[in-house]
Amino acid sequence: MRDAIIASTAWPDIAAAMGHLDARGIDVARILLDAHVAGAGVDQAVAAVTTAAAAGAPPAATTAPAAAPGAAPTAAPAPAASPPVREAVDPWAPPASVDAKRSWGPLTEGLSVPRDLDLSDRTKALEQLGVNRLAHATIVGVVKDALPETQVGLLVGSRQWPLLEARMDQIRDQGGPAQSR
Repeated sequence: MRDAIIASTAWPDIAAAMGHLDARGIDVARILLDAHVAGAGVDQAVAAVTTAAAAGAPPAATTAPAAAPGAAPTAAPAPAASPPVREAVDPWAPPASVDAKRSWGPLTEGLSVPRDLDLSDRTKALEQLGVNRLAHATIVGVVKDALPETQVGLLVGSRQWPLLEARMDQIRDQGGPAQSR
């Protein structure tokens, strides 16, 4: 679905609108999550919030219940209650770092990703994600056993590696097959 959204000709406008909303302190990730759960399109959710914001109303996510398979499409109900803005949730919490925002998705689902995640400092990122030195060495060893040497270097050297390593550590802690994954 992500590829289809990004390939859309409307994507640059949608991305720009989301950037403006985020700059105003509106929790865009929450709006998109609510839209996904409700079965609404990204364009619909962003347009609803942008329209409400332009009219001076509090932003609201479009929440339409998902239609049953094979059912005829129905009109979406009126927008639901306003999604929280970061400051409304906890006025003392610092805004999420760029790394924390960009990392949100399937890879980090279920992980405890700190709001101040800093992937530019590998040691700090691993510490923030709860991966200790022994786990790090073990996971790198598993990757070396599973992949060719050239791919190991690219993977372990990537900026997102601490997140993948945290996920692998979580799988390993839960008794899952980290090597086969």
